[in-house]
Amino acid sequence: MTKVSKKSTDPRVLRTRMMLRQALFALLEKQHFDTITVLEISHKAGLNPATFYLHYDDKWDLLNSIVAELSAIMDQQPDITFVIATHHEGDTSILELKLFEHIEQYRDFYRLMLGRNGIASVRYELQRQFEKIVRIVLERLPEAMADVDVPPALVEHYFAGAYVAIIEWWLSSKEPISPQQIARWMEVLWRSSTDRELQALFRTPQ
Repeated sequence: MTKVSKKSTDPRVLRTRMMLRQALFALLEKQHFDTITVLEISHKAGLNPATFYLHYDDKWDLLNSIVAELSAIMDQQPDITFVIATHHEGDTSILELKLFEHIEQYRDFYRLMLGRNGIASVRYELQRQFEKIVRIVLERLPEAMADVDVPPALVEHYFAGAYVAIIEWWLSSKEPISPQQIARWMEVLWRSSTDRELQALFRTPQ
């Protein structure tokens, strides 16, 4: 059988892939990813293993298909206007919001992946995507780059780590918090950091 294209938008294909993803999430609630087999995922989804292999090469391919959506979001948003760069009250970054909406859609997956039994590659990819956001923000704040006495890569890593930590907090919260709300809170934190701490971090005292 010919493997189904990764770019297929056929509703039946999308439904099958969602069933396989949900089956993986359910299994991850009880066991580590390393112990899960394609057979278990297929059976949990109520599908034949042959159907699994029509869509994915192996369980890692299934896992990576979810994480790849982070990169796809970034690629589709080349001209984002950040609130931090424009200071428009009440706005939030479109890119940030799309990322938070993606994480909300796969909430169970990211909660598990960022937990104690999570997979390092997922955390790394999440951190890497947020470093991209920070990098774009800094590029749009050239005044903050004057007299740099801290490597920009360190600043990117520092703030991206804060993003990931906030997401961990968000996903573990017992209170319902929408992607829009977490994006607004991130805006407040970003403004505070940009106006004071980030400037102090970059600028050498006169």
